[in-house]
Amino acid sequence: MPKDYPKAILEAEQLSSLEDILVEEMCQSQERGIHFTGVHFRNGMMLVDCGSQGSAEWIIKSVPQLKSWKGPELVVLRGDDIPKPTNITVFFPRSQEMEPEKILRLVEVQNSNLNIGAWRILNSRKEGKGTVLTIGIDPQTEKTLKAGGCCLNFRFGLIPVSGLKSKEVSVDVEMPSTSREPEVQGEGADSSLGQAVGSAGAPMAAEIPSAALAAGRSCQLPVRAFSDSEREEHLKESEEEQEEMEEGT
Repeated sequence: MPKDYPKAILEAEQLSSLEDILVEEMCQSQERGIHFTGVHFRNGMMLVDCGSQGSAEWIIKSVPQLKSWKGPELVVLRGDDIPKPTNITVFFPRSQEMEPEKILRLVEVQNSNLNIGAWRILNSRKEGKGTVLTIGIDPQTEKTLKAGGCCLNFRFGLIPVSGLKSKEVSVDVEMPSTSREPEVQGEGADSSLGQAVGSAGAPMAAEIPSAALAAGRSCQLPVRAFSDSEREEHLKESEEEQEEMEEGT
């Protein structure tokens, strides 16, 4: 990973180049028994599963000496020293016809200071007229999202981000009466927003206002009260997805 991570990250092309350089380095090595069980490009860094202690030591020794590497200065970390990525879950309204990559491209255009290149799509599914994405993000993006009130600009409105722990701010929320629909602004007002789910323990739609205003900024968002059965169903669904991602990792 870059020495200045997360200020500096490795883009997809750099990660691929680094993998090829390491393979070339192995071809020229006098050591024997160097082997690995996997390589992963995640959140602007490369994760390598070493097959033995000797293989791990070879990586630690070789990476700082890669003569053909043209990118930022690299460091090798092990085990618990490796930065843990943060996963967020976002419901993108009116995106049922868009591929996840196109959704992220629009997010990149409409939001500043986000390292989209370091994001990793962990799960994608269609939900009503929109798409729910679970995404692994880098620390700098996490900081930027929290500073922006845990919201993203998308299409012609603001949408909430679930999965970020931040200090909640108490706000007064006017719940809709049974005689009319609540007035909201922006395309985030799509009724299917109420079906957005977050990671286990993340605030559900009915709790969005306090999370959205965590940084003290006004964020007009639709609110829909869930019934107990709906809440349990979405929470169970979210927990199952989280377990599947952890098993896959």
